[in-house]
Amino acid sequence: MSADEEPVTSDNRALRIVYWLGAACVLLFLCAALLVRWVVDVEHFRPGLIATLEEITGHPVSLEEIALAPTEGLFTLELRNLQIHALSATEPPLFMAKKVQVGVTHAFFFHANTEQTPLEITSLTLTSPQINMIQRGDAGLVHLIQESIEQSDRRMKQKLGWGLAHLVVNAIKIQNGIVTLLNWEHASGQTQVFDRIHADIHSLSVLHASPVSVSARFQSVPFSLTGQTGPLPESLDLADLPVLLNLETKSTNLLQFVDFFASFSNLFTTRPLPVPLPQDVDIRGARGYFFTLFNGTLKKGLQTRSRLELDKLTIAAHPDKMAERGGQSAPVHTLFSTTANQAAPTTGKDPIPSDWVIRQKSVLQWEQDHPLLYIEECFLYVDGKPILDVKGLVQDADQESSANGLVNLTLTTLNRFDLGRFPHSFIPFLSGETPQGTVHIQGAWPNALQWNTHLDLTQTDISFPSAGHPPAHPSRSEAAEQHPILSALHTLGIAKQAGVPLVLDWDMVQEHIEGKEDVWLLKELVVSRPPLLSSDNPEYRLRLSGTLQPTLQFDLDGTWELSSLKEYMTRATQWNVEGMAHLEASVVVHAPTTGAREENRTIQTLTGQLHVESGHLAGIDFQDFAARIQQEGPHLHLTEVETNTGLGRLDGHFLVDFSAPQTHYQGLFAFAGIALEKLTEASQSGLVGLSATRPVGKRLPAGEAKPRVTPESTPPYPQVEGLAFGQGALRGQLDDNWMAVEPFSGTIHLEIEPGRIKGMDGALFLRPPTDHQVLFGEEKWVQAEQTGPGKAGVPDGGLVHKAFYWDRLATDLVWDHAVLYFDNLHIHSGGLQLSGSGERHPSGQHQFELVVQSPLHKAEERFNAWLEGNAQQTLYRTKQEKREPIP
Repeated sequence: MSADEEPVTSDNRALRIVYWLGAACVLLFLCAALLVRWVVDVEHFRPGLIATLEEITGHPVSLEEIALAPTEGLFTLELRNLQIHALSATEPPLFMAKKVQVGVTHAFFFHANTEQTPLEITSLTLTSPQINMIQRGDAGLVHLIQESIEQSDRRMKQKLGWGLAHLVVNAIKIQNGIVTLLNWEHASGQTQVFDRIHADIHSLSVLHASPVSVSARFQSVPFSLTGQTGPLPESLDLADLPVLLNLETKSTNLLQFVDFFASFSNLFTTRPLPVPLPQDVDIRGARGYFFTLFNGTLKKGLQTRSRLELDKLTIAAHPDKMAERGGQSAPVHTLFSTTANQAAPTTGKDPIPSDWVIRQKSVLQWEQDHPLLYIEECFLYVDGKPILDVKGLVQDADQESSANGLVNLTLTTLNRFDLGRFPHSFIPFLSGETPQGTVHIQGAWPNALQWNTHLDLTQTDISFPSAGHPPAHPSRSEAAEQHPILSALHTLGIAKQAGVPLVLDWDMVQEHIEGKEDVWLLKELVVSRPPLLSSDNPEYRLRLSGTLQPTLQFDLDGTWELSSLKEYMTRATQWNVEGMAHLEASVVVHAPTTGAREENRTIQTLTGQLHVESGHLAGIDFQDFAARIQQEGPHLHLTEVETNTGLGRLDGHFLVDFSAPQTHYQGLFAFAGIALEKLTEASQSGLVGLSATRPVGKRLPAGEAKPRVTPESTPPYPQVEGLAFGQGALRGQLDDNWMAVEPFSGTIHLEIEPGRIKGMDGALFLRPPTDHQVLFGEEKWVQAEQTGPGKAGVPDGGLVHKAFYWDRLATDLVWDHAVLYFDNLHIHSGGLQLSGSGERHPSGQHQFELVVQSPLHKAEERFNAWLEGNAQQTLYRTKQEKREPIP
């Protein structure tokens, strides 16, 4: 053997010795473990261990078997099928575990009395543990854990002479654990589950901090918790436990993700905060991610920094739920149109996905067993643009002292967001862009809250359509019947398009009394329309104050431009009214009830007065309009109605009855000294029974070309001038827009003295008529326009400049089925007297039968005359044969 081979042989021999020694040690360890297991009989520890656990927990304990598990450690006890039972047989066990492996020191086997020597646990492994925590009343999870720790510590001191503060656990491992929080009062809605729990905690003691690593699922959403906690406080108060933890979770199921946060917040509050979502809404997204960092203690202040991300978020109407509501099935991406008067959903338009981010910085404190959250900042971003900022504090109520919680929050909008990305079932009455402004909530929660709000809704669409305007989604009208406020808005047909100015400022107080309905006190609500430009009209304002709930009862005062009502009410779209109105009223509204139509009316009582300094209604200018308003149930009274119009005065009383299937109205009125020439042509046409409507397709004699008539040369019907006096009554029906519809009926006794009709050749009445005499007509008007004043044809415009004057005209006007009758017609014009009757039909045709006494003839030489025609031409004829009735 050479010199080089000798060292190699020595090394091989040394390795063999090491291998043999290692194998001997392993064999010796196995033999010792088997020997210890065979020699040491741990079964005799079971009765004492069960008794100790029962005294510590205060509950019955069962243990199937206890044995040594030397493969997990030389002094490791294995407790199999350990259960801690509830005191009630109807409740599930508080704790169950297939295996609990407890590593102890050798002193456990040699010291029967542990009062002087606390038990030192080297390792604790829980395999498939199940913990069921029963929530009593409003106690949250933190309260339950704190109470359980305090009771266990107290019982350990009584039984063993030392408590949890002296317990040292070098390592804790949990494998596939489950924690269930049960609330027997709301077992189906508030059961919260932690499952698939895998945790590792090292060196848990009062001496130093312990590394923590936990992975689990909460409400089916996986999360991880890493960092460190401890050292354990001597008091074992969780509020004094230092933590530095990082919580992280993510999910692709956004509905579960939303439920995760709603349920997570309920773990720390004594009052669960449900977050209901519309059942017909489908929420989807690419993923959700949440990260938060906790640092500090609950008592001194737990600083939190969080970030929530929802990528590619889309909210659309669910097709199956739409079908259940009676609508047509549509793709999941169906969105509803933002047009208030659209009756059907818009389909085939993909919702725009967007990225949502919530970033917050806050401090959480635990004062006297109730949490206080101070929000330094909380921003909502959509597609990288800040939308909303929330700041303030929220403190939960003190359960022991029954004290209220505190709230002082300010919500500020930063940028606009298009609500059209949401289906109307998600936000039923709003679309367009989000309102801009601030909302401040403060007070004692939940018993007394004060809301101070300033919101600019100029770029927001609002729609509470009335019965005559179908909603864009059926759920709007259904929801409007559920609350008196919504029902009142629905009855009025409140609707506003984007771009119409509207600002709301309100100061409200909410009072909550246990077992009773909440009271909402409206200190002041100001509804205003600010001018869009500095050159626009001044700002209009309405102020309301009173109660919103349980009874909607308020006082209203303010001014508003009547012409702008059509921009805010669907019922007012056809109203032709102008003027700045001042309204003072007291309103009481009750919730609607099912049954007859009259029981569904929401406005029960209304009293007030309305004043308009000057305005315009249906072609009539008026000044100093005043009326008292009173409503009892379905009957609306307008009493002491007074106004100046046409240099005269109008007084009246009106009643509107909403009880019948069709709304009815009736009124009594009187007028005096009204100058008819101050009224517009449209008003006079109905007054004198002449139609201003030009016939369509009028035939001319063969071979005659139809003259070209421009708007400026259109022949006017005769203009009535003079001072009108009289009184009358009208009755009829209103449509869904509260507009009068034909047919209507009524009577008016009319006197005009003196007066005249322009454009009528009154000299014809001095002589008996012939069948070819024209009182006024289109042909002569066109001829006068073509020749002009002073030209050939018709000198000085011919008939255009003539007029029929009278000293006194008196008649009784009767409306019956859209036909206007002139009864007891008497006209005195100097020595000329006309008497008779006539009628005007909806077609525009009119006819009058007159007896004429001319000053050119003797009194006994009266002659009969027949007037017939329309607004374009009326003939002065003899009545020699029976005429055919006017169609």
